[in-house]
Amino acid sequence: MNINATFWGQVLCFAAVIAIFFTVKFARGKASNLLLIGFYAFLLNVFLPSVGWIYCGYWHVKQR
Repeated sequence: MNINATFWGQVLCFAAVIAIFFTVKFARGKASNLLLIGFYAFLLNVFLPSVGWIYCGYWHVKQR
């Protein structure tokens, strides 16, 4: 089994892009400043990936 840092870096980058996309998608219609939501999602997914997914879930369950 070949596990290396390049592979896991690509996996984390791909997961971050997916989380950012869904965070902005879920926040559309619920927030007025989508650029700021996307920036926060980017920062959270780059530095604290699990918190980034929680932030995405927050926008998913938030009522209008």
